[in-house]
Amino acid sequence: MHQTRASDFDQFRIPTDLGPRPSASWYNSLFVPALASPDEVLHTQQRVTNMAKRCELCGKGPVVGRNISHAHNVTPRRFEPNLQRVRALVNGGIRRLRVCTRCLRSGKVVKAA
Repeated sequence: MHQTRASDFDQFRIPTDLGPRPSASWYNSLFVPALASPDEVLHTQQRVTNMAKRCELCGKGPVVGRNISHAHNVTPRRFEPNLQRVRALVNGGIRRLRVCTRCLRSGKVVKAA
């Protein structure tokens, strides 16, 4: 039976002298386009604020489930949180928030007058 030597696997060894590792910001810059004008910056900020159906305080979001008919036909469905747009006091200023009704009832939000 043939015995393997360490020199048999030298061709498969990964070189360790590749130099310094690039930073994460350099790596991420390959995928994130640079923004040129203030209009583009404003557009991306608007896109961030219009998030999915999620409460901005507690993070409650949609949950998936199933409808079951009388004939026992099963179809998928989503249970959406009851979100309301509220003018609220945040750090001394007034901001519009999308908040679920549970947070409204429990008093986590101070409504602006």
